[in-house]
Amino acid sequence: MLIMISKEDMFTLYHQLFGDYLWQDSVTEIYLNGDCSLWIDDTKSGVTKVQDKIERSVAIKFWNIIREIYPNQQSDLIIEGELPYFKARLECLHKPLFEGDGDIIFSVRKQAITVFTLQSYKDSGVLAPIKGIIRTKADIIKDGKVSFRHPIDVISDAVLRKKNILVVGGTGSGKTTLTNAILAEIASLTPGDRVITIEDTLELQINVQNKLSLRTDRNIDIRELLRCCMRLHPNRIVVGEVRGGEAYSLLKAWNSGHPGGVATLHANNASEALEKLSHYIFEDSVARSFNQDVVGRMIAGSVDLVIVIEYSHEYQTKRRVTEICEVKGYLNGRYNLSVLVHQSLTGLCEFKPQI
Repeated sequence: MLIMISKEDMFTLYHQLFGDYLWQDSVTEIYLNGDCSLWIDDTKSGVTKVQDKIERSVAIKFWNIIREIYPNQQSDLIIEGELPYFKARLECLHKPLFEGDGDIIFSVRKQAITVFTLQSYKDSGVLAPIKGIIRTKADIIKDGKVSFRHPIDVISDAVLRKKNILVVGGTGSGKTTLTNAILAEIASLTPGDRVITIEDTLELQINVQNKLSLRTDRNIDIRELLRCCMRLHPNRIVVGEVRGGEAYSLLKAWNSGHPGGVATLHANNASEALEKLSHYIFEDSVARSFNQDVVGRMIAGSVDLVIVIEYSHEYQTKRRVTEICEVKGYLNGRYNLSVLVHQSLTGLCEFKPQI
């Protein structure tokens, strides 16, 4: 990325386009609609329209500058990248790809400033608290079937046992933020592990000393970086988002002496996520010769835990973890899942077979 505008001039343009919202910590996303209205997603107030009309000249100037910075796009009408001098992901489209009076539309998703811990998820209610006995780290390390006092203990257990975790949810559900919380748990419980992250846009944050962040470009995709990663001596492999044939390369890596990884995927629930993962695997040229049974067993042997997070205005916290499942196997075209449920008699939560 060759930036041909100064930081000062770029920030002046940001102020004209976004106001002060780009610098407000509680604002996670800013988007411009086809009618030129500006909207924000705020962790405190939710989704709100903050301006009826953005000046056309400002929007056009923004497009022209970003187009110069990112000239090698797949389409002349679409720009994908990062905001210059700012840690935020940009998706920008030009007419005639949308209806409305404006010339461009965009979505700007900011990188989280604060890395939330699993404990903060518990305290906020995103991971609903469950009363029960207190489990220590020694309890977590023990083998055998156990009950958990709270869902965060399940995730801690998976981290310590180096289980592979798939974080699932819709757009804007909080998958990356939850993944960062899991990475914080990895840093706390296994600080000596070498963690390699692979992303299109650098959003994951990991606070371990021995770490490496790999990033795709137009010519090098996640699949190629996974091949490189295998020769870079990782203990844990983390992929920001799985959305294609790289799923096959990732599962091979997880299943080849590199357990304890994390990845995110767009889906509404655990079962849908696993089915979607199988479709992605078939996009790999090598895997196209496999049958569904082979792919299903591969997924069941590689993915240990699926965590589903959901965004809804109905939740006081806006986001909530709605499902945590263990993947136990694959038989007769169906994944064998155990779902974490709260036992009202004991106050504990346990995995029970999905009916």
